[in-house]
Amino acid sequence: VDFLHLRLGTGEVARSFKIEPPPTPPLTLEEDNLINKGIQLEEDTRMLKDFPILLPLNQTGSAGVIGGKPDERMRMVHSLIMQIATHHAPNDVKLVIVVRKSEYDQWQWVRWLPHNWSDDRKVRFFVTGGSKAARDTRHALLADLEATLQQRKMLAADARANTDKPNNQQSAYLFVFADRNLWSGPTAMQYA
Repeated sequence: VDFLHLRLGTGEVARSFKIEPPPTPPLTLEEDNLINKGIQLEEDTRMLKDFPILLPLNQTGSAGVIGGKPDERMRMVHSLIMQIATHHAPNDVKLVIVVRKSEYDQWQWVRWLPHNWSDDRKVRFFVTGGSKAARDTRHALLADLEATLQQRKMLAADARANTDKPNNQQSAYLFVFADRNLWSGPTAMQYA
């Protein structure tokens, strides 16, 4: 699996390669079945059925899960989180989970994934809405992470300017906001 490419399901997709049908033979009295089968094969495989549908999160930057029933959306997001935890090391991807207090029980399992911790294991990237203390904690954690991301952006710009510096690969941060009302503020949209 490619880095941060998540499988959403299966479906019909256009073929990503070209098949050259055999050239049409000159007029003959006998029909060539192999040429007809080659032409039919090219036509039949223009769309591939039951093919994995992928979400390339590393290219899209952000994605939302909408539609269906709330429990179906929850299962889809949980499935995507499990794919991340299964196919990516905790030092490659950090999961930041922000949920409503009323949904805590449905999300608490994520707290135990190693991807949900800072590298020094002092900060768990799991916060809820609700009380003022919870909101303050959420705002503090998100402000710290925003500062970290801003610092990375500056370091990346500096590294591009000074190509002699090594490019250290850093963890990707994946933010999951179970309720869009928990994601607000003037800088929120720049990460959308």
